Amino acid sequence: YLKASNAEGNDHFGTDVSLSGDTIVVGAPFEASNAKGVNGDQASNTAAYSGAAYVFVRNGTTWSQQAYLKASNTDLWDWFGDTVRVSDDTIVIGARGEDSAATGVNGNQLSNTFEDAGAAHVYWRTGVAWSHQAYVKASNTGAADEFGLRVAVSNETFVVTTPSEDSGATGVDGDQSDNGTQSAGAAYVFAFDAPEYSSYCFGDGSLATACPCSPPNTVPSPPAATGHGCANSLNLAGALLSASGTTSPDTLKITGHVAPVYVSFALLLKGNASDDNGVASSDGLRCVDGALLRFGSHFAGTNGDAQGQWSYPNAVQTTPISTLTLQPPAQTAYYQLFYRNAAPNFCTAATANWSSGLVVPWE
Repeated sequence: YLKASNAEGNDHFGTDVSLSGDTIVVGAPFEASNAKGVNGDQASNTAAYSGAAYVFVRNGTTWSQQAYLKASNTDLWDWFGDTVRVSDDTIVIGARGEDSAATGVNGNQLSNTFEDAGAAHVYWRTGVAWSHQAYVKASNTGAADEFGLRVAVSNETFVVTTPSEDSGATGVDGDQSDNGTQSAGAAYVFAFDAPEYSSYCFGDGSLATACPCSPPNTVPSPPAATGHGCANSLNLAGALLSASGTTSPDTLKITGHVAPVYVSFALLLKGNASDDNGVASSDGLRCVDGALLRFGSHFAGTNGDAQGQWSYPNAVQTTPISTLTLQPPAQTAYYQLFYRNAAPNFCTAATANWSSGLVVPWE
């Protein structure tokens, strides 16, 4: 029996649902939080009918919620989650009421000049971490077209419909500029290459080295959720590191999901090797090793980051990761987020922790 983690009246949780293997995604197009991206603050109710989606996974016979998904440009009346589809580690979600005039993939999300033009959003899973990968619009965006009313995905191909599109074209790749046939409708096919990122260095008891805050200290066992880093003072599930974008060209963005209300200091550590057993460090486990480089220092929730999250690059720090870190091509890099705990009396006297790790094979 599945319910939203922030269940409220009139959210319409269950408007659409999709199943792939042991993963279920459920849409709630009338949900009203103003969060953006993955696992943001669910408590706000200031964006009416913006919509949300919820990811549940099965382990054995037990179902649990894995992610809370919002659009990357959450806004009133977008109806994100009115249609949802999942295929393996890919989710596509429609937002038929979205209003931007952008076209194509990852255009300007801030425009609100084409009412109900519609959009779709793509999410990928690395290990247990979901990340927003693409903001998708029609190639001939028009007001009231409702792009995203229906979506479908299979492996690395997805389709988005726009039933109110007005072109009189026929067949494949016809004239999209013709608006002489009202509500003729159209469908758009997109293909993508899923990244080969992977997660490691977990604080869930799966490593030979236990989290420093494991029993007999005061944190429950296991000390973190599956695939997360060691428990922290604001989130016993632990911090999670995810990636979006590509390495060639370098559009890679790394995001740390620390805790819903986390606002403290964090930085990213990069290594060219890994210690797969982990080294106990402060309240967490450090697994990055070899030649180490620190970068991206700033407070979570600043530089355009969502509350409780940290990312690089961001609205202020814009240098691509490969340029900033002098990343050699055709080599694998290992990343972990080092962050300050909020409570100095959490478990041990240490006031710092580590997220799960991320493995990125650069092209």
